[in-house]
Amino acid sequence: MRFVFYMFIFISFLFSCGLETAKPGKNTEVVIASNFLFPRDVRFYKGFQKRTGIHVKIIHLSSDSINKHLQKYGYNSEFDLLFVSSLQDIKNIKTNYIHKFKYNVAKNKYKLFKPIVQNHWLVAGIDPFVFSFIPDSTQRPDNYKALTQNYLWATPDEDQFQLSVFLSHVSYHLRNNKKHDYRDWVNNMQRNKVEYDKGTDSTASQQFLLIKYSFLKTDSLLSKDKAREYLIPNKNKNGFYADRFCISVVEQTRNFANAKQLLKYVNQYGKIPAPFEIFPIHSNKVTGLNKLSEETILKHL
Repeated sequence: MRFVFYMFIFISFLFSCGLETAKPGKNTEVVIASNFLFPRDVRFYKGFQKRTGIHVKIIHLSSDSINKHLQKYGYNSEFDLLFVSSLQDIKNIKTNYIHKFKYNVAKNKYKLFKPIVQNHWLVAGIDPFVFSFIPDSTQRPDNYKALTQNYLWATPDEDQFQLSVFLSHVSYHLRNNKKHDYRDWVNNMQRNKVEYDKGTDSTASQQFLLIKYSFLKTDSLLSKDKAREYLIPNKNKNGFYADRFCISVVEQTRNFANAKQLLKYVNQYGKIPAPFEIFPIHSNKVTGLNKLSEETILKHL
């Protein structure tokens, strides 16, 4: 009888060991949904993968598509992290499936970032609105207001450019002026706007541009034009205007721990790994930035 009892214990032990080894291995993936990163940009995350063994996957989508996916699949979303290139994107994406960081955690563990929108989003970098031009003898503006006067200017596709974020700065700074000052400012600016000519495969646009720094550095034609220069307006006045690159974590995602590890990596790395330089919000390079808060910009969008 005692022999049967011990055999039963032994078999139970073997069976339990078999169940343990049959369990699936730890998930070693993290999925980024982004409107400015592409699948090929996983090469910038090789250091993270080598250090942690976690594979990075990037899905390129517009912010509207990201929002539709989250609203459809909720906590079953395949996304773990959201990397977006504009405050307008934050306006487009509802926060009901986005993780809310504890303020002290965000401030102490992720010092590179700035928590906004009730700590649902982390500002990771800035994207200045710059003037870009081909140097010649023609007089050029050196401040944003000059665009409302006698200078012709162009801008790329406004859906990508997010001109609304630029105008939200203007709206705030004219809030105490006469009733129609903002409307007149915008009308005068639009009157001087000309159609954007992106150029050909051999020759990029020769126009004077109001453009985001990221577009200037990533556009296939503009980035190759060695004659083109840029300047950051308003540095010595009210400060230059800039959009924001932001990060969030999807709530209850299946790779939540991996997502937090990637956030820590980006924090230690010092900036979002990307095919162009993204200036961190707390970087020493960010001098002369307009003091308008992200919350205020969002309010005026």
